[in-house]
Amino acid sequence: MFKKFKRIITAVLTIAMVMTVFTPMTAMAENMSAKKTVTGLITLSGGNGRLEDVTISVRYGANSDSDKEWTGNPDSNGRYSIPTDVSIYSLAVLNVKAELPGYTSASKSIFMGEDSADLILVADNTANAFNVGGQITLNGAALPANLCPVVNFNITNLSQDKDLTFCGGDFICAAPAGCDVVVTPSLEGYSFSPESIRIDKISKDEGNLYFTMTKIEESIPETEAPPETETPRKKKRLRQKNPVIQLPCIL
Repeated sequence: MFKKFKRIITAVLTIAMVMTVFTPMTAMAENMSAKKTVTGLITLSGGNGRLEDVTISVRYGANSDSDKEWTGNPDSNGRYSIPTDVSIYSLAVLNVKAELPGYTSASKSIFMGEDSADLILVADNTANAFNVGGQITLNGAALPANLCPVVNFNITNLSQDKDLTFCGGDFICAAPAGCDVVVTPSLEGYSFSPESIRIDKISKDEGNLYFTMTKIEESIPETEAPPETETPRKKKRLRQKNPVIQLPCIL
């Protein structure tokens, strides 16, 4: 009886050990078989095109003539999501391309560890980039030539930014058409009003951006006067009066 019970216990423990090893291996195998889904944002610059009509193609490998291709369309907000048969651990390069009649096509390559591509389509016969510029003044007056603020140009929907130094107050930079641009000046010891200016979906030259620079005055902390101390008063010495000698009263 005891031997039979021992065999049952041994069998149960063996099964438990096998399941303990098999379960992580199964989960790992499922994870290894996970496929990459390419997502992103499509932006149209100029023209009257509809975002839903944009065709997005994802090709396997750097060769654009690859037979493996997955296609899709963005929604009305420009967001898209295209599943592929490529493992998330694959070293292969995926080429993402967006096309729409009347617009210049745009493409981007994504590599291992990446799964998104934001693309901008610019309408034909329109500029591919526009100037963004303006002037910085010191309290409303012309900026001295020796003051050189740093101006940051941030292309938010492309996650790109650039710091440029300008002396004398005038600044300018080029931004891709259809992008959202945020311009922010800075200089140690000075504040700026406004702090930054944003341009959404730039479609023309923007040359009238104005900032006012003001020097930050350092406040000197007030020193507290030492507390007044009372000068000790001299104690008056009591003069000892001459003792009064009482004489016997003689009537």
